[in-house]
Amino acid sequence: MKKGIITLLFAAVFMTSCNSNSNTQTKTVNNERTVAGEGPIISFVETKAELDTITTTEGTQCTFYYTNTGDQPLLLSSAISSCGCVKIDWSKDPLMPGLSDSITISVKTQQLGNLMKAVVIKSNATNEPIVTLRMFGFVIDNKQNTIVQNIPNHEKNH
Repeated sequence: MKKGIITLLFAAVFMTSCNSNSNTQTKTVNNERTVAGEGPIISFVETKAELDTITTTEGTQCTFYYTNTGDQPLLLSSAISSCGCVKIDWSKDPLMPGLSDSITISVKTQQLGNLMKAVVIKSNATNEPIVTLRMFGFVIDNKQNTIVQNIPNHEKNH
């Protein structure tokens, strides 16, 4: 009987000590649950933008909003586009947990017709260290009143 009680007591102490380290603290930021110690987490409102008609003389711009829903500072390390007609405006400063910021992409092109531009964002985010932002639309030459009809490639039916 003594051995049984000692064994039960030992098992109870052992199981309690194992469970004491498994408590995970969570917090909620902007209605998103995150686990403490996860690092920076990037959360975009949208990663795609459907643009209005773009003219060759005026161009256009689009702003993408994001929040650091993690528990450590978020740092965007690069914002890259393969096209010289794209200008990217983004903060190089760390974004503290719970705060929001934006990336503004400006496009001015002479190429008529379909427009699809992508910008690759690299960061120290633990959930998505690489995010691609996409802009779709069509370009007209307002000098000649030429309109080229566009259906973005991602919406075409085959």
